[in-house]
Amino acid sequence: MRILIVADKLIGGAGNVAQQLATCFSQQEDNTVFLLIDASDKPKYDLSKVNIIDRRITPVKLKNPIKLITRFVKNTKKLKNTINSCKADVIISFLNTISPEILFSQWRSKTPVIVSERSNPYMEWKKRGWLDKLKWKVSYRRANKIVYQFTNFEPFFKHAYKNNKTCVIPNMIFGDSEDVIIDEKGLNHPVRFAALASLSPVKRIDMMVDMFASLLNKHPQIELNIYGDGPKRTDLEQQVAQLGIQNHVHFHGHILNTHENLCKNDILLMTSEREGFPNAVLDGMKAGLPTVMFRCHEGLSELVVDGENGFLIEQDNKQAFVEKLDYLMDNPQVLNDMKKNTVSMKKKYRQDWVMGQWENCIESVLS
Repeated sequence: MRILIVADKLIGGAGNVAQQLATCFSQQEDNTVFLLIDASDKPKYDLSKVNIIDRRITPVKLKNPIKLITRFVKNTKKLKNTINSCKADVIISFLNTISPEILFSQWRSKTPVIVSERSNPYMEWKKRGWLDKLKWKVSYRRANKIVYQFTNFEPFFKHAYKNNKTCVIPNMIFGDSEDVIIDEKGLNHPVRFAALASLSPVKRIDMMVDMFASLLNKHPQIELNIYGDGPKRTDLEQQVAQLGIQNHVHFHGHILNTHENLCKNDILLMTSEREGFPNAVLDGMKAGLPTVMFRCHEGLSELVVDGENGFLIEQDNKQAFVEKLDYLMDNPQVLNDMKKNTVSMKKKYRQDWVMGQWENCIESVLS
């Protein structure tokens, strides 16, 4: 079977999941996998058996409707030639910003197209202009299947697309899920917090640093390890210096040995303004870390069960966020129990189970 997977770039949530899928399918016999993507960054996964088509696919962002439509049509024609050259049996398109071009390019083709939504559709719909909404609604009628990540998103798509056209497939914990042993005696060191994110404005690491600094008065030995890089790194380092907490906040930059690093920590923190299905939570789950994060959307309650494997805080309620962290540090047994729950809950995101869902999805559109 020839599978074409389309994404925007090799970094970020969608790019990582696209790489995981490409890697898994390419390791199966009789599969030929193509990955159409901007390959200027270093791959995170083993793509040695994947045919990489290096092409930058960026959404059209023009205010003039005539220019926008003209550029959109040109992009669609170029994509059509590239995609048709692969002679794929099935196409999987990631990101709703590029899926319309993919769908229109295959309008008269019989090749099945699966659209994988990576973000909160309710929020995406609100911020779209009228022309984008029209483009989205029309193009998605060509999709053979629409995949979303949380059952909480189901009403949005069920309202518009019926006849068994949608399904839920979460992200996967990639690779062998190593056993994480939780010490029954609890922690023998001060709590170590971890952040795994790009240092971009939407992740709001500056807010995280401020909240962490407020905890230091009561818990002077705690640490915050920040894994990731991005445009806000210099500003964040200056913020840490101004607060005088350089000995407690450590910037590790971009890392490849994610699991090994996260295992050195106790709690994963996320302060994002918006999220789809955060892979960082799965990475933390694989390492046995409970997550404390803002509730960007209701779907996250399926991933972080409040009070069991972490806490979901109402958006922007910094006081409640700090109080929950303080509570966990004052109650090490509760933290230990959450770690145990996290280890047991990661089973539902096993690679073999999630890949089975993808295989069923592909089989359904081919049949």
